[in-house]
Amino acid sequence: MELADLTRTMALYRWLILLFVVVGIGSAWLMHYGESRTFTASTRLVLDTPDPESRAESAVIADTAEAIATSPSLVREALTRAHVTGREPEEVAQRDVSVRALGSSGIVQLSVRDGDPKAAALITNALAAEVIEARLDVTKGEVQQVIRDLDRRIADINRRISTLDARISSLAVAAEAAGDAASANAIRSQGDEAERRRDFLAQQRSVVEAERVSLLSSEALRPKSSVINEASTPLVADTSRVFPDMALGGILALILGVGIAALLEMVRPTLLPGGSALARAFDTPLLGTFSGAAADEQDLVATEIGVRLAFAADAAGVTNVGLLGVGRIDVEAIAGRLEAILFAVADRPEEQPVARTAEARGVRSARSTNAAHLRPSVRVIAIDPSSFSHGPRSDRERMGVVVISPATLGAAQLRQGLQAVHTTSLPLLGLIATTATPERQPRPSRSLLDGLKRARTSL
Repeated sequence: MELADLTRTMALYRWLILLFVVVGIGSAWLMHYGESRTFTASTRLVLDTPDPESRAESAVIADTAEAIATSPSLVREALTRAHVTGREPEEVAQRDVSVRALGSSGIVQLSVRDGDPKAAALITNALAAEVIEARLDVTKGEVQQVIRDLDRRIADINRRISTLDARISSLAVAAEAAGDAASANAIRSQGDEAERRRDFLAQQRSVVEAERVSLLSSEALRPKSSVINEASTPLVADTSRVFPDMALGGILALILGVGIAALLEMVRPTLLPGGSALARAFDTPLLGTFSGAAADEQDLVATEIGVRLAFAADAAGVTNVGLLGVGRIDVEAIAGRLEAILFAVADRPEEQPVARTAEARGVRSARSTNAAHLRPSVRVIAIDPSSFSHGPRSDRERMGVVVISPATLGAAQLRQGLQAVHTTSLPLLGLIATTATPERQPRPSRSLLDGLKRARTSL
């Protein structure tokens, strides 16, 4: 669809498009109807994650914080900690909590929207603390468990070493108190075994303590989760989005309305612009187009149309041409002009100045055809299909039909024209389009007749 067709379609369906635009703007307005003022408080926090090296990694950190902050259970705990009541945790988590990354850094901004500015600040700070605690529970919970397990193992080894130390001391005393050498040697052997076991446990304790120190060292190198800047009470209310949404709704509705109008025009055309399109719709040749040009130019165009009409009548073997008007057309004026032109050019077409001018304009020269073929007895009359089909048979003998139509024709008028052509049951010779109906003239203009008379006199 060309720009001119689109403009014409928009003008034709302007009320439909306007309705879509009004509905789009009204829908956007209804979405914000009854909204109260809101205030947004924001805080900045950092999680225990390594510094990101790109925006993608920063977005991952923000997504992690958002997934934690929008948890309904966490929001419920934050509301309880902030001593704020009358809010549904699910609605607050879904609509009023937002998290975004600050550039490519590891710092995220947590924001909470509420109708009360003080409550918005309290909820934001409480939720930030809950997010940090939940993050630490996830990342450090296992480390703390491992450290506790290592502490238990170290305590158990120390207890066993203490037991062995006491046994070694008691065995040494018993060996000194033994009465014979055999008993003393046996007791000393038991003491040596206890010392070996104690050395093994001491080595185990050293390994476990080394593991504990290594785990604590790696944990100390991890970033610390903390709140960088606590939220303060907002002083200015949030900007309403009613006007941007109304503008967006109007634009989308305009696009939708134009698209539907174009689709309707493509599926079922309402207007056929141009004589070529009309000729294709009537399945007949285009004989010419009258325009609102000057009088001399109209005479030349009428002459060209008359020459084409003469050849069309000669090819169809008809002596009478009936002009069938479609729409508001002064058919009788056109019929009188064309009949006079046919009579004029049929006398000596090869000598007529208008014929030579028409040939220069691209019209087929009458010199290439026998002049007798352009019969001066060809009549051009205006017909009414409603009464013509019931008229005398002599009026329909050897007659062809030429459709006279506006250059832009509606679909309803097109159907009426096709029905009228079908009603006449006569051969269709061609179509003449007009953008400006010529003035009522039963004869051609004075300049054309004077030229024809001078041509006859010179002969």
